[in-house]
Amino acid sequence: MHLLPIILKGIFIGICSSAPLGPIAIFVMQSTLGKGRQAGMSAALGSTVVDTIFAAVAVFALSLVEGLFEQHYQTLKIVGGFVVVILGISMAFYKHRPERPNRFSKTDFTKSLAMGLANPGAFAVMLALFAVFGFGKEGITLFEKIISVLSVCGGTLIYWSTFTWLLSKAKGKIDVAKIIWINRVAGVIVALFGLYLFIFP
Repeated sequence: MHLLPIILKGIFIGICSSAPLGPIAIFVMQSTLGKGRQAGMSAALGSTVVDTIFAAVAVFALSLVEGLFEQHYQTLKIVGGFVVVILGISMAFYKHRPERPNRFSKTDFTKSLAMGLANPGAFAVMLALFAVFGFGKEGITLFEKIISVLSVCGGTLIYWSTFTWLLSKAKGKIDVAKIIWINRVAGVIVALFGLYLFIFP
């Protein structure tokens, strides 16, 4: 592979893995509207770290991981579902503080990280994207694999930076009462997503 196609494919994979409106996107939305863009990016960075880890595993051990992942998929879904339900409940009962400063939030970063690692579906998507774009084939050098992982990281950052910027523009038009309801609805949606992972095969 030439370097430019690898970079472009990696960026595209990063954007595709971040774009679906799943529990992390809802959490990032809640953090941005409730605490400001920096807090929203804290949650987004947690997702970026997860996608970068998944990308590294996928590109360096695609054939090996596929078998292990399929073998333990149901267990991962049950454990992941439980974690997501707990995080969804904490989101629903989050108390909005209007005076809270807009700054980096370690708590939001950690929650997003846990939510991403607990979702086996996100890893399945990453495996599929890398397989589709031919990163599991032989002949790809170590340097090219590293560049592909960094490109995925770059793609996620591009997506989340744009996402939180657009949300921050809308933040001033939403009053506290609406933000509280957004928190509750977001928490319920995330908890239901976790129940889905937990209950359905």
